[in-house]
Amino acid sequence: MACCEKMNRKTLKKASQKTARFSPVLKSFNCRSCGATLDLKAVGISVSVSCPSCHVIIDATNPNYKILEKAKKTYKFKKNPSIPIGSRGKLSGKTYEVIGFMERMDGIYPWKEYLLYNPYIGFRWLFEMNGHWSFVKRLRTLPREQLHSSAQYKKKTFKLFNAGEAKVTYVEGEFYWRVKIDDYSKVWDYISPPYMLSKEVTKDESIWTLSTYITPKRLESVFHLEENSLIKPYGIAPNQPSPSKANFKRMFGITVITLLTCLLLQLGNHIWVSNTLLYQGPINLNKERLANSRKISTKFKLVKTPEFEIKQDKKNIKLRGHSAIYNNWIYLDALLVNSKTGKGIPIPLEISHYKGSDWSEGSQTNDTHQYNIPKGTYYLSIQPQSGNFRNSIRLGIELISDVSIFSNFYWILFLLLTPLLTVGVGVFSFEKKRWKNGSE
Repeated sequence: MACCEKMNRKTLKKASQKTARFSPVLKSFNCRSCGATLDLKAVGISVSVSCPSCHVIIDATNPNYKILEKAKKTYKFKKNPSIPIGSRGKLSGKTYEVIGFMERMDGIYPWKEYLLYNPYIGFRWLFEMNGHWSFVKRLRTLPREQLHSSAQYKKKTFKLFNAGEAKVTYVEGEFYWRVKIDDYSKVWDYISPPYMLSKEVTKDESIWTLSTYITPKRLESVFHLEENSLIKPYGIAPNQPSPSKANFKRMFGITVITLLTCLLLQLGNHIWVSNTLLYQGPINLNKERLANSRKISTKFKLVKTPEFEIKQDKKNIKLRGHSAIYNNWIYLDALLVNSKTGKGIPIPLEISHYKGSDWSEGSQTNDTHQYNIPKGTYYLSIQPQSGNFRNSIRLGIELISDVSIFSNFYWILFLLLTPLLTVGVGVFSFEKKRWKNGSE
């Protein structure tokens, strides 16, 4: 969107730069068509004015107020501006009055534009489409266009959202150019939410405007409208800020800081742990031979390791096993038994490995952990089980005390990234919907 603007610069230069309350000079005259009284707000600047009664367009610069254009048949149904002409409100610290209203269309898509005026500042616009609003001003410093694909303005990149046409279908109030129904222009919109750059080209000129997204609730407050008098926005506006993007940026910063802190703690823990080897050795898992028989039992013999000492109190231990099994599994029902008290701490371990011509599953190595082990003298009592009832299986095991555990770090990583990814999906979905009606 862009708003046609032919501002009388000489008149504005003579105006004071005060931004406080203003009392614009009014000029009244009677419509040459219906006799209705018309009040000009931008005296000496407005070029055309539409009669609110009969909708003819009058030349405000002509001493006899010549009619420029008679009312169109489309004026049979009067448009009611959501913000009435004559309403005043303060935007960006300046007080503006609504002096003009127009409706324009691009094909079948209509939008509304409200001309705002402050005698000391000049003109601004309010743009409304599907309940979404933007505050618009003309740019004197022109952006730098890049083959109509993007534009640069104040070191910010704006991406082309849409290119189309704009045709005037309705006017009401006064304007600073000679407006007519069916006035036509070409428009290019570039976005960097909550901002939108618009380039509008007519047969006479080319202008740029900058739009800033503004909520209906703020406008209701600014122009002292009844609550919920403005329609509720629907769809997604080209320059509407993503409600999830700010949360994503904040969460991303928190996540990065938290992860770096946890990573440093994890690395510190990895450096300071003792990794004490308690037991290491090969074990042959053999089947039991039944008494008074040559037959072999389906059970493996119970394995008992030599005793070892755990010198550090309340530390973790890791049991690691390795076996060159193939399409088989081994389950070690292991107990860490205190040799003095006879109490056992379960530390079961399973190893499984399966492989086909083009696939594999499991591993020939696995480990398991147990935590808060009291210091003392222990041995391992292992009751093996296996899916392949061979007579014996060779197995290597290691028992290590006070090892670095990465599982907690992985859980923290998962818990931190899950909400971040969820919000990220929301941002992606919002942007996808935004660009659905865009140029890409």
